[in-house]
Amino acid sequence: MNLEKDLINKKMSKKVSVIMPVYLGEYEGCASDRETKFLRAINSVIQSSYKNIELIVIGDCCSITEKLIKKVKKENKKLDIVFFNFSEKQPLFSGNLRSKGIELSKGEIILYIDSDDMYSVKHIETVVSQIDSEKLDWCYFNDFIHSNTGLSIRDVELEHGSVGTSSIAHIRENCPNWDGCNEYGHDWMFIQKLIEWSDNYDKIYGTSYIVCHIPTMTDF
Repeated sequence: MNLEKDLINKKMSKKVSVIMPVYLGEYEGCASDRETKFLRAINSVIQSSYKNIELIVIGDCCSITEKLIKKVKKENKKLDIVFFNFSEKQPLFSGNLRSKGIELSKGEIILYIDSDDMYSVKHIETVVSQIDSEKLDWCYFNDFIHSNTGLSIRDVELEHGSVGTSSIAHIRENCPNWDGCNEYGHDWMFIQKLIEWSDNYDKIYGTSYIVCHIPTMTDF
């Protein structure tokens, strides 16, 4: 029993930082019922099979987010939650929020989650296991689209319009930040920084990030 516990502890020895930018105000193309989906996203991190996690929530000058985070912290003691709220509204799709998340992070590996999406129970464990075993600096992976027909896998390629924040992870040490990555294509701008930063990357498999909101297509 002790051997099994030691193996589990060793497997989860790396601290993981999950960065979630949040703006719960209305804007064109935003998801519906966003407060509920925000709490759903947090709950998917809480329920992760990988337990050595800190969730870093970066609010975009949003008092609603702050109230919800206080409620979550009061009701949940299992997850280490770090909260930072910008005092001024940032430009929409600004990389400033994720850059702040990296600045505040203490984990060895960084993942991202949008406030209207979800992780499966094994997602973080799968990402960490493969980054660790293959000694990668960063990776990208397929994700799943939640639609009215259920879940369908999206085959992600390392190209503009395919790979995005929902399908990348990287180590924290000496990693680039999101400064200057702004507007709708900000995720691809950051991925280009990753490509320039390190050629020690690969596509990994078995992950399950679930994309629930695609403007004009899905909203679950």
